[in-house]
Amino acid sequence: MTAHPKVDPRTGEMFFFSYFTDGMFTKRMALYGIDRDGQVTRSDLFDAPFNAIVHDFFITEEHIVIPIFPLTGSMERALAGNPPFAWEPDLGTWVAVVRRDAPIESLRWFRTEACFVFHPMNGWLDGKHIVADMMQFEVAPLFPNADGSKNDPDRSVARLCRWHLDLEADSDVVVREYIDDSRGEFPRIDERFAGVCNRHGFFAASGSTHDGSFDQLVHLDHVSGEKKVRSFEGGDRVSEPVFVPRSEDATEGDGYLLATVYRAASNRSDLVILDTDDIRGEPIAIAELQHRIPHGFHGIWRAAA
Repeated sequence: MTAHPKVDPRTGEMFFFSYFTDGMFTKRMALYGIDRDGQVTRSDLFDAPFNAIVHDFFITEEHIVIPIFPLTGSMERALAGNPPFAWEPDLGTWVAVVRRDAPIESLRWFRTEACFVFHPMNGWLDGKHIVADMMQFEVAPLFPNADGSKNDPDRSVARLCRWHLDLEADSDVVVREYIDDSRGEFPRIDERFAGVCNRHGFFAASGSTHDGSFDQLVHLDHVSGEKKVRSFEGGDRVSEPVFVPRSEDATEGDGYLLATVYRAASNRSDLVILDTDDIRGEPIAIAELQHRIPHGFHGIWRAAA
């Protein structure tokens, strides 16, 4: 099962997928849907253009979108003493699009140049266009090329990029444009707006760090263009920001950010709660932990029943 199942906050339906469905290093994938009552609404198999590690995807109100990046697996490569998982940019990036109410046979493929995304921020339908904000790498981080050589570290950093897929055009091209210059990861939104156009976005960013860790939290307002940044000093490192609405009927983005912060001086972590009105201000609360939370830790918020 995928690391990041998607739940439509309006219908309660959950979607998820699996890859390597026919065994290790195979290109067969599975796509599933379950309604709010736990009943299976779809269970489909389809072939990707090549076998690949597929970490995340996104939904709109009408579509399921699964990007396939050229981070491949190969048993032959492994048996020859080369990397079992490797970056093969010549394969390009492929993007599967299928309507949520349509059979898998109607799945359509879009294409673009090689890139890599661990985590999309959100996707939505704008007329006949699918639009998505993705934390995009030029080359996959953490993995070598197929010959074992290392990738360019300057290209192995992610920035927020907006994708456009024209559903009516006689073209399968994905148009991409960077919309923010911060190096970052773990993008999040107010999950009540998953699958529809969102105004507010949050992510962890690298201000002065160059080791893959994060020392900033960023709050972007896509409408006003305002960007708020909170920096952490003294070697402290921050995790993914999780948004919690102030109340059930709060406006989008009005609430709190929760993030674990590694305290370098004492080799442990805190859970820090910030007000989205001013993420640079004093925390609402800090829960002090007696141990370290690993970098990259991320999850969700679930209100008490």
